[in-house]
Amino acid sequence: MKKQIYHLGLFLLLAGCAEPVSEIPTINVEIKSSPVLEEVSVESLGGAVEMIPLETSDSCLLSKVEQLVDQDFLWIVADKQIYKFGKDGKFIRKIGKVGQGPEEYVAPQQIWVDEKGKRLFVLDYFGRKTLILDYEGNVLKSFGLPQDYSLNKIAFVDKELLYTSMNNSVKPDLFVCNLETQQIDTLSYRERIMGTEGFLGNTYIYPLKDKTYLYHYFNDTVYTYSNKKLTPAYVFNLNGYKYQFEELEIVADYTPKKPIDGPRIQLSNFVELENFLFVPYTVAVPRRKLDEADARLLIYDKRNKTLYADAQLVCTQAPALNLKKSDPLILSTDQKSFYTYKQAEDLADENLIEGLDPDDNPVLVKYSFQ
Repeated sequence: MKKQIYHLGLFLLLAGCAEPVSEIPTINVEIKSSPVLEEVSVESLGGAVEMIPLETSDSCLLSKVEQLVDQDFLWIVADKQIYKFGKDGKFIRKIGKVGQGPEEYVAPQQIWVDEKGKRLFVLDYFGRKTLILDYEGNVLKSFGLPQDYSLNKIAFVDKELLYTSMNNSVKPDLFVCNLETQQIDTLSYRERIMGTEGFLGNTYIYPLKDKTYLYHYFNDTVYTYSNKKLTPAYVFNLNGYKYQFEELEIVADYTPKKPIDGPRIQLSNFVELENFLFVPYTVAVPRRKLDEADARLLIYDKRNKTLYADAQLVCTQAPALNLKKSDPLILSTDQKSFYTYKQAEDLADENLIEGLDPDDNPVLVKYSFQ
């Protein structure tokens, strides 16, 4: 079906909001240019750790877990394929087919599970389309997406699909799609086309407390989204540690247009739970190579308003389950936990899981907090 994009005007996603930012809560981030690591135990935060070995079979061999959604089942994107597991890690089936056809996906960029409607929404980044599947993997609908946008996030909100793009590092595109007509309306449109600046502006979109939240690196405000409106929820203030546009723009001699005069933060993820915020990030300092940036983890206790700016999350009872800097954080949908995964070969000698073989599928590790 032919689609049109209607521009509804700039939605002030990053330039402003409906109420003064000063009147909403603020989280101020303070860091040190050199690492000041503080061990924070899961137990001290009132948390617990659970391991879920993923069943290994000839038809289910996973190397890297790219996304996980725990709605009714464990829906896992790994190696360009969607898998359905039970909550106990038992393999159930593959979901959908990999291919170039209209009812196949090339590589799922992101999935969103509609628990009420028992549907999966699949954003196929390279296939430039959206697939809607039932829980058994049957395709209910498939429709194409605009070819000139790099749509990288999807959410099902208010019976419509919300998309964000990565076309621009400064102001992200924000689209909403009517499922019946597949008409795509533009809620926020970038003012600049990426040119010589570095790409740092990822958008994070996630459910929390029956609302959908959005946060973008180049904007200090975390918003809730509903009925084609963004409402400020709180400010996540990186202070002077956020890159400025001119510091990312490269001039003729391959140096920044504006010299970087202090440490800068680049977020790797943004995982918000009911009572905690977990933000993996790196710190780059002037005259240091980019690959030498320090990888760190920020933890914010929302109830006690306590900030751990450079934390290592450790498990006192099982040090093998300590959260390493290289471990990805995967948001859970129960609002109280997040996941990472460990390769079986890294846990096989720890005697934590009976019968675990080094060649088995990865083991999910769930960190839960009350």
